[in-house]
Amino acid sequence: MKKNWLLGAVVLVLLGGVPALAQVPLVTPPRLDAEETDRLARQLAQQGVLLVRANRYEEAENALELAVQLSPQLAELYAVLGGVYLGMDKAPQAVTAFQKGLALTPQESRLHFYLGQAYLRSKSYFAAIDALERGVALDGTSAGGYFDLGNAYYLAQQTTKALTSYEQAVALKADYWEAINNIGLLRYELGDIPTAIAQWQKASSLDDTAPEPRLALGVALYAEGDRTQGLTLARQALTLNKTYGDPSYLKEQLWGDKLVQAAQQVFALPEIQVILKAKS
Repeated sequence: MKKNWLLGAVVLVLLGGVPALAQVPLVTPPRLDAEETDRLARQLAQQGVLLVRANRYEEAENALELAVQLSPQLAELYAVLGGVYLGMDKAPQAVTAFQKGLALTPQESRLHFYLGQAYLRSKSYFAAIDALERGVALDGTSAGGYFDLGNAYYLAQQTTKALTSYEQAVALKADYWEAINNIGLLRYELGDIPTAIAQWQKASSLDDTAPEPRLALGVALYAEGDRTQGLTLARQALTLNKTYGDPSYLKEQLWGDKLVQAAQQVFALPEIQVILKAKS
């Protein structure tokens, strides 16, 4: 499962082509009027975005926290701050930031989507469902929103709703291979092996550099008796990214028990062990 993390999308809220890392003062000049204060807050937010791009997250956090102190009425600042928190694996703080943004702009669908993603990172699946359902109710054209909602349903073991959400994501974006891949994951666990295989074949054809659907397809084919093709695909996938050779990582990507068990049989093969044990 490709996770639809939001930081890159969130920062676009404020970016309008910032040319370089501006040297914005980190103290408030005296007697600024409201317009000047908002301008300074947005400059700080822009600086924070650029700091994130330079992987300077703590400095970005400081800049954004000061920005929201200066102009706590600007909802877009909370959107960017929440994205920074997620980039720092501070999901609870991200939840709070997005909630503050929504208190100011409750009809802003993007903030509902961001909040849903933050809840997913916090493993608060039912809260994520609530936030994401509100998001798609406000914006029914967001393929990413439906994909995240499908993930939330999946993690909450609401299989039928998860499938419907993934299918809606694909209906909105035909080349959404991540959603197609996850349909395959669900179908496999439900025992519908032919449909799962077809989904992974389609996902692989849409992005031949993506290891996950290729590995899932290889594992499924091997388990179904097509050992030559299955082993070939599994080797290709793990050569692209051998992180997928870790069963615990597969579970994080929403692989179910049946598929993980089938994968472990493939991983035990000498040809696969050579790849998994090779130094990166």
